[in-house]
Amino acid sequence: MAAETNKYFIRAVFQQPDAVKREILTALLAESGWEGFDVSGDELVAFIPENKWNAEEVEELIKNLPFPVIWEWEKVKERNWNALWESQIQPLETAGVYIRTDFHPPAPPGKMEIVITPEMSFGTGHHATTRLMLEMLAEENLQGRSVIDMGTGTGILAIYAAKKGARPVYAIDNDEWAYRNALENVRKNDVPEIQVLLGDASALEGLPPADFFLANINRNILMRDLPVYVRHLKPGGKIMLSGFYPSDEEHLEKAARDAGLQLEKKYRAEGWSGMKFVHSIEKK
Repeated sequence: MAAETNKYFIRAVFQQPDAVKREILTALLAESGWEGFDVSGDELVAFIPENKWNAEEVEELIKNLPFPVIWEWEKVKERNWNALWESQIQPLETAGVYIRTDFHPPAPPGKMEIVITPEMSFGTGHHATTRLMLEMLAEENLQGRSVIDMGTGTGILAIYAAKKGARPVYAIDNDEWAYRNALENVRKNDVPEIQVLLGDASALEGLPPADFFLANINRNILMRDLPVYVRHLKPGGKIMLSGFYPSDEEHLEKAARDAGLQLEKKYRAEGWSGMKFVHSIEKK
């Protein structure tokens, strides 16, 4: 077996104290392939895979902003984020579930828990978009209902659905590290009914339509792949979306209507948005 190759990311810190300006900058970075964002005081911290990194492109983006931004960057190994998780992230209780990692104490007796050890510092339940998705799922009766989780990351949403009684559950991600991490977290949480798949929207081909479709992904991918998602949703089924900003809602709502969806409810938290839609078109 070949030796494992280290995966590197670029970690950039943008000095930007204004919340609205941070949202604008985050949206522009997301469109350029940046994958993870966190706010630390007056700083915006962002990550992008090394193979997508282009300092000149970022300089051009910054130069064209209508406000000044000071920034710096460094190359970091992906493994470094496990140490960040251990040192900074605490157990979280949300949507009726206690989310922890191996080194935290177990949940109180009778409390549902999910044990997540991420390969990256994303998908732990602490990010607002993950909590919005968990909130949407918590409102539904998932017992015996099928679920597809697109862009599963650590697998946390798929695991939550399975622990709420969903059957079957498909968890899909196009990143091999996320795929392997999701497999490990599925094993750790003893939910073998989850089938983890490596791939993008094309991995949906051959899967049966689901009662619930989950996608916590950035706006551009949602806009592009939403018609494909709807083709894999049962009539009357629900699709739950997050990973975008309030300024994106109008565009996504129109795309959803064009795809045969009706808006059921909007959600917001910490400058992020989520929306739940119902499939209103009978399949031919």
